[in-house]
Amino acid sequence: MFALRWLLICCISLLLLPAQVSALDNAVHGKPDAPGAIVVLDKANVRLNLARHALVLEDPQQQYVVSQLGGDATLPWQAVTGTHINKGKNTSAWWLTVLLHNRTEQALDGVLEINYPILDRVELFHIDPQRRMHHQKSGDHLLLEERPLQVRNPWLTISLPPGMNRIYLRVESSSTVFVPLYFATWPAAAAQLEIGSLAHGVFYGVLLGLFAYNLFLFASLRETSYFWYLIYTLNMLLFMAAFDGLLWKWLPMSIGIQSGSIYSLMFLQNIRLFEWRNDDQLQIELMRTACARPSAAQAALARRKPIICQRWCG
Repeated sequence: MFALRWLLICCISLLLLPAQVSALDNAVHGKPDAPGAIVVLDKANVRLNLARHALVLEDPQQQYVVSQLGGDATLPWQAVTGTHINKGKNTSAWWLTVLLHNRTEQALDGVLEINYPILDRVELFHIDPQRRMHHQKSGDHLLLEERPLQVRNPWLTISLPPGMNRIYLRVESSSTVFVPLYFATWPAAAAQLEIGSLAHGVFYGVLLGLFAYNLFLFASLRETSYFWYLIYTLNMLLFMAAFDGLLWKWLPMSIGIQSGSIYSLMFLQNIRLFEWRNDDQLQIELMRTACARPSAAQAALARRKPIICQRWCG
């Protein structure tokens, strides 16, 4: 059990590797401008972390509309601290704004990557150089076929004409408000998506391997503990797939089931871990007692686990 937990921790670290590599690449090659500064786009193939350039506004009453944001200088916009936007768990709506300057001679077609799949509602308001408004919606409160892009994360398509482009992003979620925000042209987004797919393939491959291994042991030895290992591994697999937004690509369900599945699977995971801890404590207690008083160990086992005692002790 101890080895299984450490293996799962290693797998989760591997799953987060693309984000860590991307952050390191931005730290090495990027030029961290002041928050709210203009993001200059002068290449046809680019992927940028927009958090360091963004300003954030909390809307506790969820009362602001996009037309109020540009003309009111008294609004308390805040700079982003850290690599990504992380506002914890709360009931507020959050507005983000970034100014992008396309210095090329043609429109830059790409995607706004929001690489956190369990945000409830995400809205994009794009004001182009001709002051035209373009509006899109995404988030896990929309079915996959209703989103602009049918991928696990709430990505939004965008086309930036030459000149100044103002972006407003409204985020609302019952889970943690965590917004890893990137702009990427299509070639750069495809390259990053390939890296992420490889990491996910390795992670879920290891979990499926663990499931198959414990299934083989359970079928061969008929030990109950391996059955619970099977349940634990399957629950972990479903939980991570739901958290990553992958489960509902394979098993389309209603929004209510999707929203409740993560918390239900997390609850089941904690119950199983709690029972395992109790079983471990019982085994340690019985081993200590057996060394000192064998008859007392049998009595303790009969008191705590009568069915097991009948099977083992006769």
